[in-house]
Amino acid sequence: MTVPAASSRPLPRLLLLLLLYAVLLAALAVWLPAPTRQWMFSEQGPFEELSIPFWVLAGAWCFDPVRSRRASLVVTGLLCWAAAAREADWDRAFTADSIFKLTYYRRVAAPLYEKIPAAIVTIAIFVLILTALWMGLRFALRGGGLSQVWLRTAALGVVVLGGVKTLDRLNNWVMDATGHYLPSLYSHIVAAYEEGFEMALPLIFALAIRQYRRATERPLARLD
Repeated sequence: MTVPAASSRPLPRLLLLLLLYAVLLAALAVWLPAPTRQWMFSEQGPFEELSIPFWVLAGAWCFDPVRSRRASLVVTGLLCWAAAAREADWDRAFTADSIFKLTYYRRVAAPLYEKIPAAIVTIAIFVLILTALWMGLRFALRGGGLSQVWLRTAALGVVVLGGVKTLDRLNNWVMDATGHYLPSLYSHIVAAYEEGFEMALPLIFALAIRQYRRATERPLARLD
């Protein structure tokens, strides 16, 4: 396994940028007129729609034909494209329900010739996720840990992803726990953060890919 040269550069600028972005999203959620806000932070809004090409481009960058292709980049590229497909709702485009839901396999009355290929695709994606996590953990333990700026950026992306998934379910959790949904103002801000940071995710991982390439690839020799 190739170990990139260590980098001690911290991530304060990226964290500051994300903080300012969060403030901007909250301001939009509070001040935009209701119809505009509902459209902007809906599943058909610009934040949701832009995340799809951003994931596609991030994945394509991993398969840059001019540069070397490591196994870690292949796995990352495939995961980026899987994320793009998920954002485009392809997980339910060819089946009766989302292929990532256990209830689809247990309760939905769909034929086996639909469920079996869906299960194969789902298992393949989970294998890619586990492979990516294992590669990152192995490097962290054997190759310098979080001293690498690209690994810290990727870890930040994973944290943001977890936050997005939490926000996606927060209103329902509050309802189950208290019998009431969040107040409308908080619901608007939660929706803005969910969709806004979903769009930011591929950009964070694209930055990690760029940092990884810079750390692992030597510049080509000049031909004079």
